[in-house]
Amino acid sequence: MNSTEYVQNATAYATSVIIPSFIQRMVDEIMERDITCEDIMKISLLRTSDEDQSVPEVGPLLDGYVQVDSFDILSVPNTTQVGFVQANVTGSFAPSSYDATIYASGDTLVIANKGYHYDSASKGWKQNTFITSFSYDTSNGGVGVIPKGSAEVPGYIMNQYSLDIWDGHLRMASTIGSRWGCQASDDEETTCKWTMLEDSDNFVSIYKLPNNQTSDLTLVGSLNDLGEVGERIEAVRFMGDKAFIVTFLRTDPFYTIDLRNSSSPRVHGELKITGFSNYLHPYDADGDFIIGIGQDANQDGMPTGLQISLFNATDLSNTTLVHRYNVQESLQSFSSSAAQYDPKAFRFLPIAKKLIIPSKIGYPGSVNGFFDGFQVFDVSPFGIEGDFIIGIGQDANQDGMPTGLQISLFNATDLSNTTLVHRYNVQESLQSFSSSAAQYDPKAFRFLPIAKKLIIPSKIGYPGSVNGFFDGFQVFDVSPFGIEYSFNVSHVVEDGNRVNAEEIDGIDGIEPAVTTWCWYSAYLQPRSLVHKGILTTIKGHTVLATDLYTRIRQWELNLDSDNNDCSNDGYWSIAVPSNPEVNVDVAPSKPII
Repeated sequence: MNSTEYVQNATAYATSVIIPSFIQRMVDEIMERDITCEDIMKISLLRTSDEDQSVPEVGPLLDGYVQVDSFDILSVPNTTQVGFVQANVTGSFAPSSYDATIYASGDTLVIANKGYHYDSASKGWKQNTFITSFSYDTSNGGVGVIPKGSAEVPGYIMNQYSLDIWDGHLRMASTIGSRWGCQASDDEETTCKWTMLEDSDNFVSIYKLPNNQTSDLTLVGSLNDLGEVGERIEAVRFMGDKAFIVTFLRTDPFYTIDLRNSSSPRVHGELKITGFSNYLHPYDADGDFIIGIGQDANQDGMPTGLQISLFNATDLSNTTLVHRYNVQESLQSFSSSAAQYDPKAFRFLPIAKKLIIPSKIGYPGSVNGFFDGFQVFDVSPFGIEGDFIIGIGQDANQDGMPTGLQISLFNATDLSNTTLVHRYNVQESLQSFSSSAAQYDPKAFRFLPIAKKLIIPSKIGYPGSVNGFFDGFQVFDVSPFGIEYSFNVSHVVEDGNRVNAEEIDGIDGIEPAVTTWCWYSAYLQPRSLVHKGILTTIKGHTVLATDLYTRIRQWELNLDSDNNDCSNDGYWSIAVPSNPEVNVDVAPSKPII
């Protein structure tokens, strides 16, 4: 068989067997989810071309499918019953299963996926973001989302803060990264020189959302050429009729953008300062003052340490840097914060004017010391002050071996003479090794600055330990006068049920508990929240609500309460509902996660 015959036979086999089989399998999988084709956004390569020909092949065709499930939360039965609610399902195909950005407003859902556009001039692919919009459908008492329109935006967006809906328009901030390559060189010693072939470009694109008369996302306004050569967007914040954008390579241009006219956005002001902000947060409801979390940098653009900035944007044409706090200058060590990249790690209390962020300063073994915990700052137009710092970490013996969880309070009022005010060592109190997820996961940390309550998940000892085993949350009272243990919320289970201890004394030891391994294999990450004095803790397979002050249990949800079906390895398998119309299981005997 020659090459021509091979191509003919392969084409015939693909068109008669492989392609029909693929389509049938895809349809079967869709039907198994109880979805109709009308509920799915059109199948697309998420690749386009400026030529009237087929798009050149690159990479896989379809790697993912984004499914949207929606249900009426008010129809969920009360927590004392097991019941089901009807869920509506829709979705769209995506180029990957892990790279979708989701943004939701009061009436619109937006899904953004990374793709490519083929540029015939450069004979190369350019970064593009493909937008799919859905509208909420509440007609006839139903709850669901309906695919409405799509759009193609130049460049890639950073995160969901790069998307915003206001006054019937979708606004997006995106970046096409610079393209580097080898260029012919006149130097006899080298055949080519590594250089920037195409400069980066930063965009603001504004689309009119679909309505009853149209199903398209219509481009009505745009900006580009934001930033200097090689710069890319580092932070974005849309605030109603204005936006704030930070680009960076060596300096930090802080742009203020006037969006009052969606058809004609314009740059209103530009402030050039050293360093950059990764995250922008409004200090007040109107966005007249903006808090920035990021890195200071030297003249070459090299990051030198964590910095907190406060900008005055009352006059968009004359934005000013009001205050800046540089951790690097204060402590002579490189520093960073998870809040630079994870907005959920950022906490600002506008009434108390307290900023709470996780931070790392220095590194283990550094001559200047090492800090890994949270910093609390007083932020106002009069200044930024970080007087007291809370640290969550491990105590250690003389050989540097970690010995157990410790909570530290440092007084940094005088940065040249920072002192350790108080320290609470769980290991010393309980004679068992202890640790907390808050050491590594900022989302697991909760500090209430007004109530002076610290709430962290912790594990003490191990199952079967003679000193007992604890797995739950601990509450501490933290102030300049001391760190005192308050009470705990136990998420430990015994014979399939959580230990219902009203309070376990943190000094005299922990009551032994036998844990069951008859668990569903999914595990809820430790999280806590406080609302109207009720502390809700989430961990493992239980959700508990406890009065923060009376310590009385309000309610609880045990996902293993009716589990009697254990497999040999100690876990029970995922249950699939027999009725395809049942999509959401509320407090079931076998939860579907």
